[in-house]
Amino acid sequence: MKKNDFKLFHFMGWMGVVFFLAGCGIPVVQIDNNVVESPLRNATGITTQQVMKAAHSKQLSLWDVYALAVKRTESLAIQSENIQQAYAQRGEAIGDILPHIELNGTEGGNSKSYTSNAFTGNSALGALPYNTLYFSGAETILSGLNQIAALEGASDQITEQTQTMKNDAAQLLLNIANAFYSILELRSSQKSEEDILQLTQKILRTQKAWAKIGRSQQSDVYSTEAQLDQTLAQMESIKDQLVQAWGTLSALAGIQPDQPLIRTEHEKRPPLKSLSQLEAMANHRPDVQAAEAANQLASAQVLQAEGQFLPSLSVVGDYYLEKTGSFPSPTWDIELQASIPIFTGGVLVDQAKIAESQKRQAELNLHSVKRLAMNQIREAYQSLLQSIREKNAYAKALTASRKDYQAVLRDFHLNLMTTVDLMQTLTNLETVSNSYVQSRYQVLYDQIWLKVETGQLPIIPGSRMHS
Repeated sequence: MKKNDFKLFHFMGWMGVVFFLAGCGIPVVQIDNNVVESPLRNATGITTQQVMKAAHSKQLSLWDVYALAVKRTESLAIQSENIQQAYAQRGEAIGDILPHIELNGTEGGNSKSYTSNAFTGNSALGALPYNTLYFSGAETILSGLNQIAALEGASDQITEQTQTMKNDAAQLLLNIANAFYSILELRSSQKSEEDILQLTQKILRTQKAWAKIGRSQQSDVYSTEAQLDQTLAQMESIKDQLVQAWGTLSALAGIQPDQPLIRTEHEKRPPLKSLSQLEAMANHRPDVQAAEAANQLASAQVLQAEGQFLPSLSVVGDYYLEKTGSFPSPTWDIELQASIPIFTGGVLVDQAKIAESQKRQAELNLHSVKRLAMNQIREAYQSLLQSIREKNAYAKALTASRKDYQAVLRDFHLNLMTTVDLMQTLTNLETVSNSYVQSRYQVLYDQIWLKVETGQLPIIPGSRMHS
């Protein structure tokens, strides 16, 4: 192997390694299978095993539904593409620092005319064919501050897009939890209304029989019929709400309305935290971290804009592998090129002003996001405490209402209570029972809400990332 051939082979091998590394990136997220790619796993905490388990489960928990929704939704896949683009831009920034080398070749000839050889002093008349094969290379030593700013900005953009994807996953979890617990609550209310309907129908039959023998007034029958119609109307309202909630859950997770759902979470009272602890949690929220990364990206853009006033310096050269013709030529050549911006019509000044203004916008947005995060944490925390207090109060009220109803029902059969008394007691029992169910599911939702607002979710319990 000739010496030049060996150099060419070595160079091409080195360039192959560079191209391979430049092509490395994160996997593309697919929504038509149950395989969880690393971007989804990092943003949501779910695994392929959890998606496969949920896809084959007869009863789905909140986390099963969330796993199916994560794999199904297009929004997370779109955000994953933004991360792909951010990694590619970082590769582009790295590539700008590396030498740019090209293999060039030419083949041609001069027209028949009188020519002079500057090297030998000889003259000739006729065609002059020539061909060349050479490497041309360029290395930018300094280009203002573009290279430094591009590298810093690329890393900040990756962080921003990654945290934005995590924030989207958290909002998806909240939407899933809202629909999931609404369905469970409505199903419980539906069952309660069905029990009340059966009891009301039984009372109505008894009253009609009593009315025939004069033991009950006809007005009592009418009152019970009105209560029956009201219960039927309430059941229709619950059906409509179930259709809406199932529509949301089906659109997000792709499950059918007849899918059995199961609650696996328990109501817990959160430990009381100080304001400083809440502030620390706010700083770990993905939307806050995304805003911080956007602020750092804006700083890099200011650096890039101001760096355009600095000189540019680069080295260019050629290395000839083959060159034939009438004129002798060197084996290689190299040049040092420099440029200093003198006058650009004010373009560079305006670009710097734009970058500085965008930096101020990013700082204001960061302050706004942090303040909003604190308010959302306080709101979620207070809502959880309030829903726990309400649940405990409704639990006591439900116990008392059941005792009251049993006592009134017993007196009613002894003809010591009127139908109006019985209906009022039944209505009160229905109201308290539904309020208790609502408060229980509100506690469960508020627990998820608080953990999302403090950046603790989404991490699925039992997953490797959670452990």
